[in-house]
Amino acid sequence: MAKMNRPTEEKREESLEENLMDKPKTVQGSDRRIRGHRVDVSFPVSITHEGTLIHGYVEALNLSWSGMLLATNFPLNVNDDIDLEFLLPDSDLVTHVRGRVTRTMTASEPDSPVIMGIRFTDIDVNVQRILQGYVLSNLPDR
Repeated sequence: MAKMNRPTEEKREESLEENLMDKPKTVQGSDRRIRGHRVDVSFPVSITHEGTLIHGYVEALNLSWSGMLLATNFPLNVNDDIDLEFLLPDSDLVTHVRGRVTRTMTASEPDSPVIMGIRFTDIDVNVQRILQGYVLSNLPDR
């Protein structure tokens, strides 16, 4: 009976690591990169709170797969649920997500905007993929 050469556990792990390193970063490992990183952005956001469209200044300052930081002249309260609509840069697709205000920072100057942290609470799987792709493609190189 011929003896089969089976790769050792160490060689299999090395092969797996080489295989993963050769491939572009996609979902494997990318969640960790996205969770820890936000990309700086600057685009208008429409907010609806309790069925009412908020009129005024609302701008996205940064974005991750799980939330965004907004500047606004219409501050909301922590734990307020909101609907957000926006266009990602270089996109013509309106993105709709539901979120919750997780923190607010009052302005130091009377006419300065309030900063609000938003965590996405309800997001379509396809929209989440679009956001992940946008964040990954816009992370600064290390």
